[in-house]
Amino acid sequence: MVAIAPFTAGIFEEIIWRGYGLTKIEESLGSRRAIILQAVTFGLWHGISLHIVVTFLIGLVFGIIYVKERKLTSLTISHILTDIVGFGAAFLR
Repeated sequence: MVAIAPFTAGIFEEIIWRGYGLTKIEESLGSRRAIILQAVTFGLWHGISLHIVVTFLIGLVFGIIYVKERKLTSLTISHILTDIVGFGAAFLR
């Protein structure tokens, strides 16, 4: 799980949450509201716990970056690296 999950989550969550989701929400609500809504739902997607705060903040920062750059490459790499650290800390004790 530690070896595969960061890559699958990093790639597919960025495509789904920023590339598709934020873009679609933005069409109706505008950039600011779309960034916030996708950050909230991204946080909730990861479960109700203290982890929700961290994933909300990551969703917020990644959403802002995506709206400014419109590129997923750097966000995907950042997501993969963040997940490697997180999964490693959680499962490789």
